[in-house]
Amino acid sequence: RETLRCRNLLTKIRTMVMTLRLLPHGNPTCRMVLAKVERFLENQIKILDRGMLELSKGDDRIYRVSGELEKLPGVGTITAISVAVLAPELGSLGRRRAAGLAGLAPIAKESGMYKGLRTIGGGRSDLRRVLYMSALSALKWNPVIKAFFDRFFIDYNICLAVNLDILGSTLVPVRKGRPDYL
Repeated sequence: RETLRCRNLLTKIRTMVMTLRLLPHGNPTCRMVLAKVERFLENQIKILDRGMLELSKGDDRIYRVSGELEKLPGVGTITAISVAVLAPELGSLGRRRAAGLAGLAPIAKESGMYKGLRTIGGGRSDLRRVLYMSALSALKWNPVIKAFFDRFFIDYNICLAVNLDILGSTLVPVRKGRPDYL
């Protein structure tokens, strides 16, 4: 878990450095230094990735769960290990409890006659972020999910809701022991 936390921190720092490097600076020295820092961070992240892979092979549960998750299109090794580490309960929960764990379950904003929009929240934000990135990758590489998403791409709110539905459906196959979804 510490290795994953360290990797996430370096990834955030790399994102900040990339953003700074892409800003129009007048100073070429600044751009050069930022490019070197970015390459250094990339190398350190690769070292942590190898470390996470080795650690996952030593833990049977993480290895088993990440193996099941990797069968899903759009889920890579690091994503699968991250989900297995961030959600150790995965595999013993139903779809609603798993969605709540990740903070993907809709929360009704209602009181008396007032009926507000349902929103997501709570849960584990790191897990939700990893699943969101996985869903974006699946949209690009999985034609079934792409077709499912395109049917509902009317406006941003529906687009977001469908994306979250895709995220929730990636949590269930681990429990069932099979990689099919949707």
